[in-house]
Amino acid sequence: MVETRDTDLDRLMGHLKERDVAYTALQGVASSYLAQIQEAARVVSSGGPDRFVKPFHITVDASTSPWAATSFNWMTMEVNTASLTVDEN
Repeated sequence: MVETRDTDLDRLMGHLKERDVAYTALQGVASSYLAQIQEAARVVSSGGPDRFVKPFHITVDASTSPWAATSFNWMTMEVNTASLTVDEN
């Protein structure tokens, strides 16, 4: 009976150790992802090296594109039809 109890305790302790190792690994992964997300937020909020989220205006020229000549201003969400050029201001 004592041997059975000791065997069960050893088995349960092994499971607890495995759980602790897995939990530590999970904490490391979560910490790494959090650091990446925080860095991305810093880059985006500061404008980034290429100012990725700066206001911009995308246009398509009908003479050079099979698409209709349209422009879409991402900041105002307006769609205009005309042959325009790219304006990054």
